[in-house]
Order: sequence, then C-alpha cells, then structure tokens
Amino acid sequence: MSIKVLYLEKPKTKINIDVVEKELKEFENFFKFCFGCNLKSIQRNYAKRFFANISFSIVAPTGTGKTILGLFLAFYNSFIKNRKSLLIFPTSLLVKQAFDIFSKYSDRISQYRNSQILANEYIFFLSYDNKSIKDEKLFRLSQQDYKLVCLTNQSFSRRFELIDGFKFDYIFVDDLDSVSKGSRSTIRILKLLGFDDEIIQLAKSNGFEVTKDLKQQIDRFVDIGVLVDSSATLRRGMN
Repeated sequence: MSIKVLYLEKPKTKINIDVVEKELKEFENFFKFCFGCNLKSIQRNYAKRFFANISFSIVAPTGTGKTILGLFLAFYNSFIKNRKSLLIFPTSLLVKQAFDIFSKYSDRISQYRNSQILANEYIFFLSYDNKSIKDEKLFRLSQQDYKLVCLTNQSFSRRFELIDGFKFDYIFVDDLDSVSKGSRSTIRILKLLGFDDEIIQLAKSNGFEVTKDLKQQIDRFVDIGVLVDSSATLRRGMN
C-alpha cells in the first residue's frame, strides 16, 4: 500500500514566501538560543518545508541531526507557538531519549519564551511510569490537556481512541513504515492531520495512491497539519 497520500500538501501558489521566511528566521533564532549552534544547511532546508506547511520525509545520512530537528520543531511548535504536536517512536527507549533531550533543553526553552514550561504542557509515555502516573497521563490525553505528546507506535495504536477527533498541527514519526503498515493506521494519521471523512474515503477507494481527484479536493483545506517522517534514524540512539 502506498503511503504517499500522507504527504498531501498545500498548493505552492498558496504559500506566502515572506511568512515562511519570517517563521524560519524565528525558528533559527530559537534553535541557536536553545541548542547552542546554528541549523545545519540540510536542517534549514527541511525546516523551510515545515513552515511552508509541506509534509515530507527526511532523507539524510546518520549524524545530520534529523531527530534533533524533528524534536526542536515540536518544541517550537508547541511551547513557542502554542500548537499541538504528536511524536511517535518505534521503541520506549527512543521515547525516553526524546524525553531526556526535552529535559536537557527545557530551561533554555523557558528562558526563550520568558515563562516556565509547565508539567501539564507535555506528556511523555515512559515505560517506567507507575499505574497512577500512567492513568493520569491517559486522562490528560483524553481531555486534550497538553501541547506535546510523545509515545511509541504500539501505544499510539492502543490509545488512539483517546485522541480520535482531535487535530495535531505537527506529527513527527520515526519510522513511518512501521506505523502505517495497514490502512487503519494511515487513516488515523490522516484524521489527526485534519482531513475529513470525504477525503479519507476518496483516498481509501484509490488504494491510498495520490490521484488527480485527490489533489483537487485538497485545495479546499487551509488548516492541515504537517507530517514529518524520519525513517532512517539510527535505532541505537538519537542522531
């Protein structure tokens, strides 16, 4: 099954270049302030696509900062722009590593926005959570009490009913192929990005291939989330 349908994007004629460049510049300042160095050229090129509201798959060698970029786009999207982000990783170890990166830079993010990041702004589903903590996180998930959510593929499948009907402005997936093996997962991602049932059924009827009809229908959507896939991330750790 093709997953190209997940990369439906805004027509280029509707992209405001000035707005994109302004957002990109602000993100560059944010990244340098928090991370301590400038974006690499390849990171900047991908970030520009993000601010143009174009979903994409990051194709780059290990060590070029794919996952760091994906995470900092989420931090910027959620904690600076007050939008919802969803991060999906294949293993609980990678979720823990994402949480460690967030913990390392959370003070700098707070300094950048001039206010402390509060505990109710994020949810990381960690393997060592006890039952009471896990139950609290699940309740908050169902109540949209968060700006950023990070979980595993398996947890995404099991907990989807708690976020079904909600829209995420940004979805970052490490290893999209493992998440979208079946049509059900593809439909779930399309729904969370903000596509309606009509578009989803049209995509499904065409085997999730991108068709002319589908491209024409997408033109009426003005507020669709961005999907970023980093399929080639190194499984032994973040890169």
